[in-house]
Amino acid sequence: MLTLSGLASLSIGSFAIMRFISGDFDIALLDSLISAAMFAFFLFIFITRKINIANILMVLFILMAVLMSIIVKGDTQSHWIHPAVIATYYLLPQKKAVIFSSIALIIISIVLYPKIDIVAFSVVVTTALLTLIFSYVIFGNYAKKQKELTRLTSIDALTLAKNRRALDKKLAKVILRQSRKEYNMCLILLDVDHFKKVNDQYGHAVGDKILVNTCELISKNIRVLDTLYRYGGEEFVIMPLDMELSKAQVIAEKLRQIIENHSFTQGVEVTISLGVAQYKKNETSENWISRADSALYKAKNSGRNKVCLGS
Repeated sequence: MLTLSGLASLSIGSFAIMRFISGDFDIALLDSLISAAMFAFFLFIFITRKINIANILMVLFILMAVLMSIIVKGDTQSHWIHPAVIATYYLLPQKKAVIFSSIALIIISIVLYPKIDIVAFSVVVTTALLTLIFSYVIFGNYAKKQKELTRLTSIDALTLAKNRRALDKKLAKVILRQSRKEYNMCLILLDVDHFKKVNDQYGHAVGDKILVNTCELISKNIRVLDTLYRYGGEEFVIMPLDMELSKAQVIAEKLRQIIENHSFTQGVEVTISLGVAQYKKNETSENWISRADSALYKAKNSGRNKVCLGS
């Protein structure tokens, strides 16, 4: 937005100077006003950082500027419709861009119709409509790609569980929600027992497959509201369990039994140790996970394949 508004101010300002020199004072004045407005947008964005508001205001201003330019100067300014439509799709979500650009095209068509012959009018409207359609397709595909890339940045490539980055974001959200309204909330930290031995004895390919199968089993046996996150290596976090500690313990024990009784590849016996911790008022995410980690450490030190509760 800073780049767009800054370049627009400079480029349109250059046109204003050229028009003043050529004696085209009416359009030069209009260009000067547009250039000044773009510079004002630049300052507004730079100072406030309110991008969403600035986007809508800038789109409205750009479309109004094109309309006023056509009214003042005539059909020679109609070529500005195309970059205005592209800018609209660039600055706004797709649905809003369709509405804004379509309304602008209809109004501009009404203004242009009595000023030019039917052939020239058809060319202007057709090319503007094609620009609108192409922008819809191109920016729509771009938005889908961006959404998919965003999703991939939150997924662990091997297990397809959510990754550490997604966990940090979720922790921040649920703790913020706790500051507004308190309720019971737990997380489970689990670790695959003796996983290094599995890798050493059977190879990393088998180890990876066991991690994938373990995640599949856990995901199938937790609630839709709860999510599995890969915390690191063979450690995983399940959260947020909106329940008290005793109920979260039951879920953890159920998962422990499911993993213990499952037949994994090549007959490898797999067990997990789990630590469960309930959130405490005004606690940081680091402290919360640390208490779950202490419980997990206790489970591993007392023989593994167990569930222990955080203090």
